[in-house]
Amino acid sequence: MWLSMNYGICFISLFIFSTVVRAVPVNKESFEQYLPVQIYSEIWPPFQVKDKQGKLTGLATDHVKSAFEQADVPYHILPMRWARALNFIKLKPNALIYSISRTPERESRFHWIAKLGRVNVKLLSLKESNEVISHPSQLTNYVIALKRAEASLDYFLGLGLEPGKHIIFVNNSEQALKLLDIGRVDFYPISAETLQSSLDIIGYSSSKFKYVYYFKALSFDIYIAANKDSDLAFISYINDLFDKCALCNAADASDILRNLN
Repeated sequence: MWLSMNYGICFISLFIFSTVVRAVPVNKESFEQYLPVQIYSEIWPPFQVKDKQGKLTGLATDHVKSAFEQADVPYHILPMRWARALNFIKLKPNALIYSISRTPERESRFHWIAKLGRVNVKLLSLKESNEVISHPSQLTNYVIALKRAEASLDYFLGLGLEPGKHIIFVNNSEQALKLLDIGRVDFYPISAETLQSSLDIIGYSSSKFKYVYYFKALSFDIYIAANKDSDLAFISYINDLFDKCALCNAADASDILRNLN
């Protein structure tokens, strides 16, 4: 009798579960109130690039566009300053943001949709500099540039660096490179993948700079993510779009970058 009752309970549970799964919407018409999908980003070559015609492209952008266009789901990418993008995504359920680093501090703040690539962070200095860094704790003797809302801020604060004393905030990498060039800052932590694009924008030669330290702890995967208060059924649907995306599954952005180097 006990065994029969348990079989009955399992059957009923399975029936309820199957009914719930079948009830979950699986097409874009079920989410018309969220369309076009609002996606916040920034100009961050080579992952997000604005070409001469003003069209947004780049390694990560191509993945995002491919996922939505293959599924014929309308979307709208809004490039802006990164700090502003982070503020907007906090206020907009069912909106997305990319390319955002997946850190322990951010883990519970977003729904993580899909990996778009990997970034390797290195410490940049002027070529002529004789300063040697063997451990990041030594940075308390120097001044570094750091972008506003940078995910690595907590890391540097944890080393004892103080804003205004050891850290000068900038809006973008081009501004940081200019400060480095005139000696206003000693170092700038930057992803090796994005340096050349920033140099091209301001017309600097790579021969002016050199890497002096590799931040293994700061190197990270980049993702497209969603507001944490989003509709879970909608997030599941968007996850499915990326799972089925041919370009996204062919090779992630880090593989493409290795082929370019």
